[in-house]
Amino acid sequence: MKLSPRLLLGLVAGVVALAIVAVGLALSSVLADRALPRTPGTPRPSASGARTVTVVINKGENARSIGEKLQNAGVIRSATWFRLLAQAEGIENDLAAGTYTFATDSDTQQVLDRIKVGILQPQVLVTIPEGLRMEQIAQLLQEKGVASADALLQRMRNDPASGDPLLASRPDASLEGYLFPDTYYFPLKASPDDVIGRMLADLDKRIDPDLQQAIKAEGLTIHQALTLASIVEREAQVPSERPIIASVFLNRLKQGMPLGADPTVQYALATNPENVQKYGWWKQNLTIDDLKVASPYNTYVNAGLPPGPICNPGRDSIAAVAHPAQTNYLYFVAKNDGSGTHAFATTLAEQEANIQKYQH
Repeated sequence: MKLSPRLLLGLVAGVVALAIVAVGLALSSVLADRALPRTPGTPRPSASGARTVTVVINKGENARSIGEKLQNAGVIRSATWFRLLAQAEGIENDLAAGTYTFATDSDTQQVLDRIKVGILQPQVLVTIPEGLRMEQIAQLLQEKGVASADALLQRMRNDPASGDPLLASRPDASLEGYLFPDTYYFPLKASPDDVIGRMLADLDKRIDPDLQQAIKAEGLTIHQALTLASIVEREAQVPSERPIIASVFLNRLKQGMPLGADPTVQYALATNPENVQKYGWWKQNLTIDDLKVASPYNTYVNAGLPPGPICNPGRDSIAAVAHPAQTNYLYFVAKNDGSGTHAFATTLAEQEANIQKYQH
């Protein structure tokens, strides 16, 4: 049958209109779903409040079927958008079976990310900054709903010996310094073993064989390197100064001089709960009496490295110890000009001149 030009134009217009409607529906799903970005497992704010639901995904189910389940359960807003995202990644027929717990009204992409790798429980995003003590990390993880701070600290302070070579040079069971600062996805209400295992595995990955070899070339064990890196982490305010500060401490160690590092005294003071209540974990404005505190961590009265790390350093501080600047510096002092930088000196006379210039 031959169609008239007018009828052909009408059919074309109809197809175009249907396509526009389809695109509009898909776009509205995208906009609705992306309007409120969140971390995995975190619900959108809603008037009724979010809840959690269980969704069973059977082996062999495709994205269309799974999307409809998720939409019907209130987990996502659009089954169509879920299917389109899965198709775009080429995984619409390759999603992991299991019994999942989701928050209602969740982000579709994040739901898909969990299903494609089989993460059954809601996850929480936690960024652990460099330079925190174990107690601070445990408290942060508790605040995020990951695990009890007390349970975490019990595990952190009493880690049993393991086959991990990076832990072999520890003189005791504490994991201070070994809890690698990074951004993690943790399950809500995770076990301390799982949480700490993730952080130790990250440390293994970040201290690669090349970095281990560089640490060895400096005449240090992994434990000694982490101990020194933890001091560098607390001292350095400007990233470019990390290798220079590391060189100062290494030079002092080689000459048998006390390190004289304020952060080690702060760490020693915080072993007293009364000091923590008064000053926090890192007391500012140390006094002359503070610098005399009796503790193996006080590097003003004890030569050499303290018994272990005073915080958990990041990779840049570890790398600074493994690859220090080549200097003859033995001293440094904060410039106190708001830049976070230091003035470095080779002799005591130069140091005293810098103190007069920047500290008075």
